Amino acid sequence: MKQHIGNVGLLNLMDATEDSVRGIERIDNVGMVVFKKSTAHLLHSLNIGNIGQALEIPDGYRYLQGDLVINAAYLNSVTDPLSLVVSGNVMIENDVYAEAIGTCPLQLIVKGKVYSPVHLAGKLYAAWFKDGVKIIPYEGCAPRFERGVLKLTNGYLSLFEEPQWLIVNGELLLPKDLDLALFANKISKLEVKGELTLYEDQEPYVFKKMDAISAIEVNVIPEGFEPVEKQLILNGRSIRRFNQKKLWLTQPLVIQADVSREALEEAIDGIYSSSLIICPETLEDLLYERTKTLDTEVLSYTHDYVLIEGEEKWSKDQFLAYDHPINLMVTGRLTLDQDVSEDIIFNQVVSMDLFGDLSVPNSKLKGALRTVLRVNEGRMELLDEENRAEFRNIGQLTL
Repeated sequence: MKQHIGNVGLLNLMDATEDSVRGIERIDNVGMVVFKKSTAHLLHSLNIGNIGQALEIPDGYRYLQGDLVINAAYLNSVTDPLSLVVSGNVMIENDVYAEAIGTCPLQLIVKGKVYSPVHLAGKLYAAWFKDGVKIIPYEGCAPRFERGVLKLTNGYLSLFEEPQWLIVNGELLLPKDLDLALFANKISKLEVKGELTLYEDQEPYVFKKMDAISAIEVNVIPEGFEPVEKQLILNGRSIRRFNQKKLWLTQPLVIQADVSREALEEAIDGIYSSSLIICPETLEDLLYERTKTLDTEVLSYTHDYVLIEGEEKWSKDQFLAYDHPINLMVTGRLTLDQDVSEDIIFNQVVSMDLFGDLSVPNSKLKGALRTVLRVNEGRMELLDEENRAEFRNIGQLTL
């Protein structure tokens, strides 16, 4: 049986053959595909729904995913000719001598940026780079690369002996207690590729260190708001610990059915949310009054709610386990079994809010589900057993 794959971050076809791709029925989405001229035709053999970026690797070149740091030790290790395509940035450190650039058998194609000491920038163009590349000169200590999630604490800043150019590829978080004078002294320049989260009073200090912010996602926590980084579930007892709190949320806020209107009014004064708010119908109006952004989804439920955030498969037994019809909310992926009928949906589901993926076994059930859809910002697909995706998410796939 051929394989159906959902999402692939990096698809490597550099050494692929007719035989290696024959077992793939379909790939829904590919972030990046890399291939050689000799394997380019295999792209047409694969049934791929969407491709974010396709990159041809020239003959004789190897592919390096991520950043490359070049220092004296690295150059000493390159004794044979080496040709690389680098998907990220390249850092040339201060201990690289000009003479080594001309003698090192290195050829680079760089899809990101190249950071180089000022006195070496001119020599690099002719020596190592086959295609045009953006070389950014620096003075003093080399810029520092950070990948993933970085929380910029005072302790982290204290590690730097001199002003540092900081480059973050991922997510940068600035805590409330960040010493802004220390930040101003220790960070000479700041680049973020991804997401930046900071407090309102930190904006002037941070943006002064950045050349541009248009290409990144910036989350500003307003004055007086307290960030909550995980899903918050409040019941009649736990809500008592809040007194006119202003909450800044990136994960769902769930209000249980035993929370009274009076308790909610006393506990929460304002909400900034980029996620969902789930609450009983009796509290829906109060939650709307407290939300500060128009795009926050407030989802109410009548008796019981079910929030599906990961991957789940439901048969009729899951639906029948509830005494009352449920409000079903899907942000992950839900697959319905063959024994789920239209009557089960009509009798056991009040409404469905779809933000993720829903797979159903037949068109009649698909039609029944459309009648209970309250929010439809996801995808509903009809899948039989033979075509169902065997792998939903793969970071890197080499064929």
